[in-house]
Amino acid sequence: MSENLPWLFAAFTIGWGLVFGYLAWISNREQETRRRLEALQQLINDRDCQTR
Repeated sequence: MSENLPWLFAAFTIGWGLVFGYLAWISNREQETRRRLEALQQLINDRDCQTR
């Protein structure tokens, strides 16, 4: 059993690395989506102000 501990530790570390990497990727996508949504909202507001 103890001869497999390095492999278990490596698998555990890689697994958590993948989880945190995925969470970072999702966070970046969310931030980009929010920026694009705010830009779209501003564009809509600007056009709405011009038509009044």
